[in-house]
Amino acid sequence: MTLRHSFTREDILPSRPALHFPRYRDPSLLALSTRRPLIYSLLRGWVNDCQEWHHGIFYPPSQVDPTWPIRLIDCKTRLVIEVAHLTRPCPPFLALSYVWGQVVDQPDRPSDHSQPLENLPRTVRDSMVVTLRLGFRYLWIDKYCIRQDDEEDKQRQIRLMTGIYGGAQVILVAAGGSDPTYGLPGVSRARQFLQPRVRLKNRTLVLGYDLGTIKDSVSMST
Repeated sequence: MTLRHSFTREDILPSRPALHFPRYRDPSLLALSTRRPLIYSLLRGWVNDCQEWHHGIFYPPSQVDPTWPIRLIDCKTRLVIEVAHLTRPCPPFLALSYVWGQVVDQPDRPSDHSQPLENLPRTVRDSMVVTLRLGFRYLWIDKYCIRQDDEEDKQRQIRLMTGIYGGAQVILVAAGGSDPTYGLPGVSRARQFLQPRVRLKNRTLVLGYDLGTIKDSVSMST
């Protein structure tokens, strides 16, 4: 049996809009290795391609009706800002989905969000790093963008979450760990799952596993 190693990505997945590869090109890499940190240029290419090829699938803020104000974290200043409501032009933002874990008491924060966020857990800090590295500035996180001590605001914001997640340019899903202290693998912590690699002439082959179930996929991704 002879191993054919001269194929390209196009041999594996035909080029079409739904499977369009980004402009990031590395002819020696036929799969991504989880040993390395995040390749932000690759991720930015994915985002750009989604905006180009799948723009009709997004749920743009202009199509949602609610007029209750939403808030975003400014990742440069760490201030929580109010951005009017989703029916008006909204700055591009990312959203984070993560595991709250055991809820612990937090120091009281000014209800007007006049002070920068401090003592943030690792997952939140990592998400802010990713937001900036992808070329964005604003991030939505429920715990910080919803006033937890205001029941009216909480209930209204919960009803807005479909529009918020639908309007986000990227949704970061922190599937690893049992609480927000875990961080994002590939950002502030190394990935635990390593893939065997072999070099054949000018090609690097990375072993890909059959992940099977969604549970297995989440485990392998961290």
